[in-house]
Amino acid sequence: MTWFSKTVLWFNYFAVISLLLSYLSPYVSPASFWPIAFLGLGYTYLLILNFLFVIYWLLRRRIQILLPLVAILIGFNRFPSVFKISFSSEEKVSEKAVQVMSWNVRLFDLYNWSHNKET
Repeated sequence: MTWFSKTVLWFNYFAVISLLLSYLSPYVSPASFWPIAFLGLGYTYLLILNFLFVIYWLLRRRIQILLPLVAILIGFNRFPSVFKISFSSEEKVSEKAVQVMSWNVRLFDLYNWSHNKET
């Protein structure tokens, strides 16, 4: 392997480890270990990065393609919770669906933010 391929491989290791740790984000409390929460927020970008590594190793025809591919497949069950894929054109809404409406009233000017006596 060339030095460039070795460097890409080290970045690949880092991306795979980060992706695997991001899979733990729903199960680890940020109060106990906060970096996992940030990796969970970056899940989409880590997934795209690992897909790019799959494409890179596929074009290079190397066995290293298995590393990001296995990492993606391990978290395959998390994919539908992040990305919605719908093949039907109509959305089905249940009759028992709850609709929530919010009206921002700024606490009815409780702390006198606007300095207006009428509020």
